[in-house]
Amino acid sequence: MLIAWTILVIELLIFFILKPVVENYELFSLILILINIPFVFYMIAKYQKKIFVILFLGFFIRLMFMFWDVYGKSIFELPHSGGDSERFLATSMEISKNLSLIDGQVYGGLYSKIMGVVFFFGPLDRMVGQYINVLLGITTIVLVWKILKELNLDLKIRIVGLAIITFFPSAIIFSSIFLRESLVSFLVVFSF
Repeated sequence: MLIAWTILVIELLIFFILKPVVENYELFSLILILINIPFVFYMIAKYQKKIFVILFLGFFIRLMFMFWDVYGKSIFELPHSGGDSERFLATSMEISKNLSLIDGQVYGGLYSKIMGVVFFFGPLDRMVGQYINVLLGITTIVLVWKILKELNLDLKIRIVGLAIITFFPSAIIFSSIFLRESLVSFLVVFSF
């Protein structure tokens, strides 16, 4: 997943350079995401077919939920969307406009500060933040697969474990909306 993360950082830096001439942040966010998606597919394509299918579907479902949360919210709001997610977004946007807020206490703590820095460099658009959560979600799943493999568990047990963590409804939602749970889950799994 390192390649996908590296490309995302490069894209954000390119946007930072182009920021003065970019008028449509939403369009640029969409382009940024569409450029990054093939690199995620490239990273998960190295796994055997069953694992690839699980990872592909997990990533695709998270993307669909992310786009639903951004564009379909007026039809049906995903559980846990709104409230906290809107406050995290508002705080992150404020931080991006005034980086000195990083030193103080803000709503959402470290998560809002990280997203504020992302918004400072990249487009000031929620879709970028939510895509980062999707990437955190799929990276967490890949790390879980590597941990299960390291434990030398039976292949069937590993695949069932991977499927559970990939398709668990709360995990899908939390890694698709603007909440800090994806970052927390990633850091916990990464610590293993």
